[in-house]
Amino acid sequence: ARVLLERLRNKRLMFVGDSLNRNQWESMVCLVSSAIPARDKKSLAKFVGPNGSLNVFRAAEYNATVEFYWAPFLVSSNSDDPQAHSVADRVIAWRSIAKHARHWRAAHLLVFKKMKCRKNPRAMPDKYTLVDRPVAYK
Repeated sequence: ARVLLERLRNKRLMFVGDSLNRNQWESMVCLVSSAIPARDKKSLAKFVGPNGSLNVFRAAEYNATVEFYWAPFLVSSNSDDPQAHSVADRVIAWRSIAKHARHWRAAHLLVFKKMKCRKNPRAMPDKYTLVDRPVAYK
């Protein structure tokens, strides 16, 4: 964790996306906070932005932040509220990335992951191949 914090010194690492990315952000905060001495625990996560859409963990000693920004489709949609994002009919403005991009423009490292699962049984494979973990890792 200390090596990671050294690499993040004077930088912004930002996760952007949905609940999957938020979980990744929470795991990263847990990891890096383990390397911060108890006396410096003022580096706690704080929530800013409408309805907690921007979450920031600041490691003061390293002048580094690990951030999460809620943008489930990266572009504007009616799912932009992190508290009330489950809607029956999604409306996605696929040409309107500027609303969200302004939050990550100054970040040094970005983690984007967007995967909307579609439960279509015809599109799902019938068989899965099991792969030994070390082989899959390589």
